[in-house]
Amino acid sequence: MTETAATGKVLNILLVEDDAFDVLKVKRGLQAEAIRHRLWTATDGQHALRILRGAPGVVAIPQPCVVVLDLDLPGMDGLSFLEELRQDPALKRTVVFVLTGSSLSQDKVNSYNFNIAGYILKSRADDGLRASLSALVAYCRAVELP
Repeated sequence: MTETAATGKVLNILLVEDDAFDVLKVKRGLQAEAIRHRLWTATDGQHALRILRGAPGVVAIPQPCVVVLDLDLPGMDGLSFLEELRQDPALKRTVVFVLTGSSLSQDKVNSYNFNIAGYILKSRADDGLRASLSALVAYCRAVELP
């Protein structure tokens, strides 16, 4: 957990990403942002739902939290995860950012139809990911989460 955030709040983040290299890049990017955070990771939508729901044998993420979601996942993909999340009365207000490599218009439309907070294209270049994480962190610093 980084200790230099201006607000003193701890941001609970669930990263749903199956690419270990991208997970590492996000971890490093969050550390560079100097925001107090705790990071949970899930490799697919089902795993993420178990974390959000505090399923038996799984450490639940404290609420409120922000989900950073890739769309291209094995098993339950990102759009299927969003559909189930929005149907769950306890989780339907969860703040979700899509962080994905997909620039397909249909993926953007489908994601926004599930009331995401933002659709961010990830780049293999560190600068692109750093800029994306900066935007996400700026949003989280500026808003009050439910």
